[in-house]
Amino acid sequence: MSDHQELWDLLDDFEFCMATTHDGETMRSRPMAPRVDKEAGVIRFLVENAAPMAVQLQQDQDVLLAFIAPTDRNFISISGTATISQDRGLIKQLWNKAADAWFVGGPENASVVAVTVSPSYAEFWDGTSSTIKTMWEMAKARAKDRKPDLTERKKIQM
Repeated sequence: MSDHQELWDLLDDFEFCMATTHDGETMRSRPMAPRVDKEAGVIRFLVENAAPMAVQLQQDQDVLLAFIAPTDRNFISISGTATISQDRGLIKQLWNKAADAWFVGGPENASVVAVTVSPSYAEFWDGTSSTIKTMWEMAKARAKDRKPDLTERKKIQM
């Protein structure tokens, strides 16, 4: 399996991520519910058009998405560019029950927009090793006074 395929397969397991944008001289992160589109090679989510994130992305399209699954020891960091769309068809496609809870008025609500992130770089740590292997690595690390090797780290130019 290629590194690209492994990355997209790992992304299926994440319900949430932290999306970081530039806010003037600082950076801001907020939790998002990503919708992964493997075939298009993008990650999408819905936001209010007037939300700080949408405003920030109109000024600077650079975005960082951080996915964390500590129980599986899987971590993904994706850098990319984001575009904002008011396409009602796309918004309807992304709409689900969780969106009903967050956004008033359904997918036809004019204040909801779709954000599409096109990845340019990804880094991930796949910690799918067994508990026994993890314990073994921890013991080896302690005996040799080094850090344990619990995950496989990969970098991908997208």
